[in-house]
Amino acid sequence: MPVKLIAIDIDGTLLDSSSRLPENNLSVLQEASRHGVDIVLVTGRSFHHTRELALQMPARTILILNNGSVVKDQSGETLASHTLPAETARYIVKETRAVRDGAAAIFDRDDDRQFLCERIDWTHPHRRHYFELHNAWITQVSSLATELTEDPLQLGFTGDVSSMRELAELLTSLPRAAEYSHALTEYQLRNFSLLDVLSPGRSKGRTLAEWST
Repeated sequence: MPVKLIAIDIDGTLLDSSSRLPENNLSVLQEASRHGVDIVLVTGRSFHHTRELALQMPARTILILNNGSVVKDQSGETLASHTLPAETARYIVKETRAVRDGAAAIFDRDDDRQFLCERIDWTHPHRRHYFELHNAWITQVSSLATELTEDPLQLGFTGDVSSMRELAELLTSLPRAAEYSHALTEYQLRNFSLLDVLSPGRSKGRTLAEWST
């Protein structure tokens, strides 16, 4: 059976350990595209963090972003969106406050309110570099629950491994856990974890399966 689609992760897969795009990787994708193979980048990144790379990809490359919450073309046009209801997001923010520090709501916007952040310590060594690169899309707010008047693509939490595991366990145990899904990514050598809260059943794999059928 001929290959019709290539789906590839970005960090640590398409890009090398220095976050550069090896020429060999790009050449393979360009050759595949010339033979009619569809190229899909699949990532937890937001569009602004993927834009530069997307422009290097073959024409008509599709981007599955924010862990499957949104699908865009290379220009940034939204082709599909799977948001978390604002009311559910407010519930999560309120119910988790006792066991976490900061929180972020991420929206399908290309402005300084793409990331609304509450109580996030951007001086933390594992957050500082990200903030320096992407602060143009970040706004600090005093109450995320108050600001959640539109459906976000996702909620995001970061912290040390043990605290994010505790938060994940709480999310699983909440009475309204069926209204969302969550994914935990751990970097144990750095003692740092990312926890993303998405719409129910949403994942990169599910969105890819839906898009490719």
